[in-house]
Amino acid sequence: FKYHDEIYQIRESFEEKEVSLYRLLIYPDKWVKEAKLLSNFQGIDSTLFYYNNKWWMFTSEKGNGHSYKLYIYYSSSLSGTWEEHCNNPVKIDVKSCRGAGNIIKIDNDYYRPSQDYSKYYEGSITINKIEILNEIEYLETPVSNILPLKKSSYNSKIHTISHFNDIV
Repeated sequence: FKYHDEIYQIRESFEEKEVSLYRLLIYPDKWVKEAKLLSNFQGIDSTLFYYNNKWWMFTSEKGNGHSYKLYIYYSSSLSGTWEEHCNNPVKIDVKSCRGAGNIIKIDNDYYRPSQDYSKYYEGSITINKIEILNEIEYLETPVSNILPLKKSSYNSKIHTISHFNDIV
């Protein structure tokens, strides 16, 4: 994602028991670790986005219900101290918890893609509309489902959808 003319990413780093932020140093493949956002947490498929003057992180924890538990953290700055949402896990559902890509903004609405594990491991993607997001509440509604392409080499699973500007 882009922030203040810099490009950042969250890599899978559950083996290190942390969620870390990396900044692009030299395009296309020279990255520098900018900050450790969460320690002693095996975050997977973590997604950050800025909403209502706060940074929000959606994540799951490897080995602790990663296919059916959603956790949220928030911070007033990108590399600052991250607070745990008071209702973590904020959602328990095998169809729509584990992240499947970045938050998508359409008009004034926000959508969170998630992996649907109900039939297969990474079987399809559920698109969830974020209805309420603040420090004490979270509510999202599933609005769509994306299935794998049956006439392709990858016809049984789908893991991620990404959106940037007008490109999906």
